[in-house]
Amino acid sequence: MLVVTAGDTLLADVLEESGKDPTLTGRTELWATGLSFIAERPLQGLGYRAFWVSGFAPAEELWAMFLVPSGAGFNFHNTYISNAVEIGLIGLSLQMMIIYGGGLMIATYALLRPNAPNAMLLSLQVLMILRSFIEVEVFFEFSIRSILAVCTFIYAAQGLLAVRAQAQMVASANRASAHMKGLIDA
Repeated sequence: MLVVTAGDTLLADVLEESGKDPTLTGRTELWATGLSFIAERPLQGLGYRAFWVSGFAPAEELWAMFLVPSGAGFNFHNTYISNAVEIGLIGLSLQMMIIYGGGLMIATYALLRPNAPNAMLLSLQVLMILRSFIEVEVFFEFSIRSILAVCTFIYAAQGLLAVRAQAQMVASANRASAHMKGLIDA
């Protein structure tokens, strides 16, 4: 309850005591700018890779504020804000389905079939989810993490389907065995 009611104050105190910038090295200003663009075009966004382009005044202002050369690689340092600005809440929802759906499925599959590859994929998916709040982790060109997120989703889905099929086969075999036993006893 304390974290909910005084979370901002606690975070500011922790950051100050640890010698960190309370704006998380300017991230809070970036996030505020991103949220304002999301509010303007919430469903469809500005367009894929339409914000951080040379000549776009808001991007130029942020590059100047952070002393980054115009046109240099830069982002909102938050996967959800960055992607919602570009592809809107509809596109972000689809991406979140892949990220979190893959995370839930690989967690379930790792519990049902514990082995090193499943544990590794689960660990990488959890790391991606945790970092996504302070970095842009996935869904940009040439990103191995994007490929990993999609592959994890597919791998876990196929694994869970195989587990389900195996369980159905066992249940069917048990029913057949019970039926045969009933015929023999009769």
